[in-house]
Amino acid sequence: MKTNIKIQIMKNILSFLSVTIILLALSTNCVFSQNIESYFEQQGSIIAVEAEKALGFGWTKDSNSGASGGLTVFVPQTDTLTFQVSDDSYVDLYNRNTPFGSQTQLLVDGKGEKHRGFFMTPWWDGKVEAFEKAAFLKFIVTGLSDIIIEAKVYLYCLDSGIGGGIYELDPIVDDLNWTESQATWNNRPSTHIDANTFQDYVGSVSAGNWYAFDVTQALYGRTDGVYSFGIVMQDDQYTAWSSKEGAQPPFLEIRVKSSGTSLAGNVRYYSNDNPIENVILNITGGSQDSQNSGIDGGYYFNNLLSNQNYLLQASKTEDTDIGPFDITTYDAAITAQAAVGIRELSDFERIAADVSLDGELLTFDAALIAQYSVGLPKTTASHVGEWDFEPADYYYENLSENKTNQDFTGILLGNVHGGWSQPGRLSGTGMSIKKYDKLEELTVEPGDEFEIPFELAHEDIISLDIDFTYDASVMRFKGTVLGDLGNDAEMFYYQESGRIRVGIYSIVPLPRNRDVVSLKFEVIGEKGQKGFMSLDKFQLNNEILMKSRSQLVVGLNNEIPLKFNLHQNYPNPLIANGNNSYGSGFGTKIMFELPKQTDVKLTIYNCLGQKVRTLIRGFREAGSHHVNWNGFDESGNLVSAGLYFYRLETPNRIAMKRMVLLR
Repeated sequence: MKTNIKIQIMKNILSFLSVTIILLALSTNCVFSQNIESYFEQQGSIIAVEAEKALGFGWTKDSNSGASGGLTVFVPQTDTLTFQVSDDSYVDLYNRNTPFGSQTQLLVDGKGEKHRGFFMTPWWDGKVEAFEKAAFLKFIVTGLSDIIIEAKVYLYCLDSGIGGGIYELDPIVDDLNWTESQATWNNRPSTHIDANTFQDYVGSVSAGNWYAFDVTQALYGRTDGVYSFGIVMQDDQYTAWSSKEGAQPPFLEIRVKSSGTSLAGNVRYYSNDNPIENVILNITGGSQDSQNSGIDGGYYFNNLLSNQNYLLQASKTEDTDIGPFDITTYDAAITAQAAVGIRELSDFERIAADVSLDGELLTFDAALIAQYSVGLPKTTASHVGEWDFEPADYYYENLSENKTNQDFTGILLGNVHGGWSQPGRLSGTGMSIKKYDKLEELTVEPGDEFEIPFELAHEDIISLDIDFTYDASVMRFKGTVLGDLGNDAEMFYYQESGRIRVGIYSIVPLPRNRDVVSLKFEVIGEKGQKGFMSLDKFQLNNEILMKSRSQLVVGLNNEIPLKFNLHQNYPNPLIANGNNSYGSGFGTKIMFELPKQTDVKLTIYNCLGQKVRTLIRGFREAGSHHVNWNGFDESGNLVSAGLYFYRLETPNRIAMKRMVLLR
């Protein structure tokens, strides 16, 4: 993957700079260098340099995309031209009159002696030749109407020999009319070797890989024509490369400065400057084009016809790239607070909150956000989950120069709190994550109904979100049971098979230390069945996230429990109806488990700590047990409404829970 780095340098310091960029080819580990001072001068006050892997000169790349400090990030406007080899062959010192142009391989073989100038000293002059085999490549290049920025010859290795070496790809400036059918050792192309033009690669090569040789200096400043190269080795090694007739023919890739003008910019999120990927950038006018913003939020249009009018707009498909914490009832709560005037929102936050697009902030907008957060289908008035971009567009009249920093700010409608990031990236929610200890294992009987309570034990909570999944083959959702929510709270829920989502919000803090809502279920499984219960999200404001997982056991559990455990009574609250019956169909059920046989006492107390009734006193076997209480004291009188406690005692353990009784 290419990493694009861009450096903005003022004109008045260009004359002092001579920069050498180290380019590391991603697929090859080849190291090349290119002096680009002259290119800098041609670009004026904005310089564009592309590095394929290394950043060089201590430049640092930001973790998202781009540089920090005063560096301006953009991509050079370039085109890439690719040319397949037109002629290639190799020559053999020991087969001096044999052409090898029809072979599928290009053989290169060195003798281990550094040459004084290959092709300059004839082999018959009495001096020792440095090579046994050398290969030749010819390319016919057209369309070079712009400045060459970079040129590379790519060769595919078929046989790596037994070790590394020094490879030279040398330009041939004479005898350009050679053909592969006529090239032999005695009739080979000639060249003039200049030490400054050696394009060396030092190191091992391996079969099955492409290798790049930088030939920028050989082509820089030249125009269309024939470009030939000879490849040799300085070491006593043998390698083979694919030829034109092979499966992976050589090719020449030239990157040139584009003609026309360009537009470049980034798309980032309004609250945290996070890059937004897959934004559709559409340009119309003198040219028409469309592209998606990249992983770094960047976009780049080049080759635009100069002196034309253009309109640039950004858009993004609705309901895409939205995570589970991006739109919640917390957004509904702060929207409702803004609607009644007790919270101030920024201009961007107001755009995110006005999900009805009527130009006003109303509690109606809060309700639409809450409906979306629990999964309810959107109405025609709702635009929650849509994307807005500021500015709405850029208009260019007679565009005649390149423009950078043409940035857009993205806003997800409904995400008022601003905590958005691209899904799939490592970014925390900022919330404290805890376990919800009220979801316990339950042992029930077929046909039973039970509730799972959700208690609010924190202050200043104006919203809560619940996402609860369960085994629909064992239990059936019956509805919600509201606790004490106060007068300003609103609740929404949405049921799917095996899943229930609940959202509650209020413009003032919800009552603390109370069960604000309970989920009511009916047991539809048969004895012996077990089903899972999973609290995937119990979110309070945008601060606290609780999760838990447990199971439901149908029928009396014959297994010996592993631990001493007292369950929450069901139902809670107990609604006393005045029926002084001790049958299992009346009152509230209290369940507990004993890991071993022991003496047990289960007692009910009022909020003053006074004993109301003892439900169990005596010896019990190890296992699961339950007892019902119908709201009557020891004297047979119905107790008053209020908060009560039940306490389970053994010689070694004590557990206590609370319940609410209503009349």
